[in-house]
Amino acid sequence: MKLFTHQKEALDRTSGFQRVAFYHDMGLGKTFSGSVQMQTFGNMVNLVICQKSKVNDWVNHFVEHHQYKVFDLTKPKQLAGFCGLAQ
Repeated sequence: MKLFTHQKEALDRTSGFQRVAFYHDMGLGKTFSGSVQMQTFGNMVNLVICQKSKVNDWVNHFVEHHQYKVFDLTKPKQLAGFCGLAQ
């Protein structure tokens, strides 16, 4: 996945920090930057909160661009599977 200049700059400016938040304007790729940062930290969970009409878009994005398991928590079976991993 190719990041925009402002995303690369945000990642460069936050490298070395253990806890970060990205506050780009809406539609400028906060979630993309966050998912790259998540992989850098080796974290196991990236929770994306969005309007229901965008869930499928995000599921498809993460399946296409990342190597971790993706759950659509609006679906009861996938929610149960996700909750089962946390135990």
